[in-house]
Amino acid sequence: MTDPVLTTLRQATEGLLYPSEYDEPLEPFVWEPAENTLAEVRRLSGHPPQERCEVIPADAFFSELAEVEGFPALYETLKRTLTDLRVYRCGAANLTLYVVGRDPHGRLAGFKTRAVET
Repeated sequence: MTDPVLTTLRQATEGLLYPSEYDEPLEPFVWEPAENTLAEVRRLSGHPPQERCEVIPADAFFSELAEVEGFPALYETLKRTLTDLRVYRCGAANLTLYVVGRDPHGRLAGFKTRAVET
């Protein structure tokens, strides 16, 4: 059976690339029910505790992408589909970014992408 939340996320991210030194695709996911915390995102994504990770507000993340085609519509879809949206930045120069919220079933869902910052 197709997961409607994952289907919505796939449709909303289709064809979008996160702009950084190397434009990267957005990879939608739906994880198990969990709290939307850094500890849970680390656990579910497999990032080790010693790796640098930070949380930034979704509004701040998407405000930087307001002029990038497709991202304002993606943000609106995420806000309609998920609650408690947060962005987790893990790593140093080579970052993995997770945009994570909670779906109506309490599962964590969103998308991940990669970025290079110099």
